[in-house]
Amino acid sequence: MPDTEAMSNAEKMLFVRMMQSCLVDADYSSAAAFEDPEYAKTVEDRSLDPDALLKQLSDYHERLVQSTDPENEMNQLRNRVYHDAAEAGHRKIQLYTLTAPTGTAKTLAMMQFALTHAKTHGLRRILIVLPYLSITTQNTETYRKIFGDEVVLEDDSMTEYPDEVRMYADRWNSPIIVTTSVKFFETLQAAKASDLRRLHEITNAVVVFDEAQTLSSEFTDITIKTLTALPKQYRTTVVLSTATQPAYQYRNALKDFLASEIIEDPAALYRDYEKTKKTDVTFSIDQEWSVEALRDNLCRYPQALCVSNTTNKVLHLYKSFSEKFEAEQVFYLSSRLCPEHKKEVIRDVAARLKDGMPCYLLSTQCIEAGVDFDFPAGAREYASLTAISQTAGRINRNGTRQKGEMLVFRSNQNGTYDFPSEAYHNEADITYYMVMNHPDKRLNTNSLQDIREYYQKLYSGDSIHGYDKKPIRDAENECDLKGMSEAYQLISDRNQCNVIVPYEKRMDEFDALVNILSNQNYTLTKKELYAHHGLTVSVTVNGKSLDYIKTHCHQLSLYAPGQAVLVNWYIADMDEIYDKKTGLKTKEDSEEGGMFDV
Repeated sequence: MPDTEAMSNAEKMLFVRMMQSCLVDADYSSAAAFEDPEYAKTVEDRSLDPDALLKQLSDYHERLVQSTDPENEMNQLRNRVYHDAAEAGHRKIQLYTLTAPTGTAKTLAMMQFALTHAKTHGLRRILIVLPYLSITTQNTETYRKIFGDEVVLEDDSMTEYPDEVRMYADRWNSPIIVTTSVKFFETLQAAKASDLRRLHEITNAVVVFDEAQTLSSEFTDITIKTLTALPKQYRTTVVLSTATQPAYQYRNALKDFLASEIIEDPAALYRDYEKTKKTDVTFSIDQEWSVEALRDNLCRYPQALCVSNTTNKVLHLYKSFSEKFEAEQVFYLSSRLCPEHKKEVIRDVAARLKDGMPCYLLSTQCIEAGVDFDFPAGAREYASLTAISQTAGRINRNGTRQKGEMLVFRSNQNGTYDFPSEAYHNEADITYYMVMNHPDKRLNTNSLQDIREYYQKLYSGDSIHGYDKKPIRDAENECDLKGMSEAYQLISDRNQCNVIVPYEKRMDEFDALVNILSNQNYTLTKKELYAHHGLTVSVTVNGKSLDYIKTHCHQLSLYAPGQAVLVNWYIADMDEIYDKKTGLKTKEDSEEGGMFDV
């Protein structure tokens, strides 16, 4: 029995949750086995076979190497990252960082580390934790291509499972699990029995959190403290993987943060990456750029990417570019598009880039994780230095051009600075003032020193970014498990609504659903609801835009025992609410200001 008196409050709460998880799972499983004696056979531990999976990964990697140019310097860097990950896998169970530039194949490298580490220490499963639903699905497809469907389980809020698979998702009883940060981290802080049931399955495992920089500052302290407890007390190695590694030690509550780096020499890797990638990033400090000025600047190139901070600004950019170029040359990307629509845009853009055809992509920051574009030029509105670095990673990504060019700009659209939140605005200001105070009036997006300085300024003594939000701190101080579970909501559904939309490439599916719903009073099961997540747009709405949605959509209900319960899901009742290029419309489309999507 561990010495709970020596534990921190975060460790004590995790210990209690782990004990509850074991009890809940045992209770659920024994009850199910009583009802069905065959149940016990279906819940046997599905541990991974690292030897077999390492062989499959090695074969896949070798095929990739043979299909690419061995003299290409970027490919050499990718092989270096992969090799370092394999070597580090033999080290002890602990907290690790994997710090490698954008585009250096971390997806394969972190799996190589995890499998080697699992083999070395006899660990029973691997969890890959990703920030966005889109890249969760993308990485799942990659891993299933390597290892097969039986080995890899995708577990997220939108996936509905057949009965024979659901038990593995409920219990995280699968060799490799790919899940979202929302699902994973809210499970770590859960209080409900149904959520806690799977928690103990992350012991004796490897957990890799990719794109670690995306964790919100108001949840960082309790999250890092809890993750640190996993190797210390539960034989679970944790990896924080990103191109822009947060300097957690500058946060007031994490001054003792310590992790071991997987990459042998990160500074040398980044220096070589900068030489190979050859991308000039210009930081504009004196000019406030209009939509027309940005368009005229970028249309000097046959292909270009422009990332702005709100959907409203991106819509203005899209309309401006559409006035100058043919419709098939201009693309829009944000979370206003349903997942199937996003996939189509990404495929079309990738094809035009590959074929050297004119292509202009206007996007929110949803482009900055898991999308492997390679543009010759681009522009990024001022944001956090980490976001700017991610966009720069999409410019001359493979280092095959003589050089890439990117502009970092300030926008004063419609006469007001437009940022999605106070915290986001503060991050952009830190970047801007770092540029202003630099002797050369520029930052190096590939400099670990600049990234570290950015985080030092972001975290040190700052009331927004230096601490968790107050309800989190209060719950931790009081060891209040229920209070922590209620406060630890990475995505608030308070102003969130989900709209099933008439995407033109899936109209047969949409029309069939409308026909079914109209005959059953717009009520359906949870399984039926999630079956159409490919046509679903999740959007944050205020009063006016919610009224707009309600005016043009039918609100849906879920079947519940003895009643139908209204939920924050809708289905469009008119085609005009969903534009074939720019997705879901809201009233904000014609108003000053804008909405923010990731």
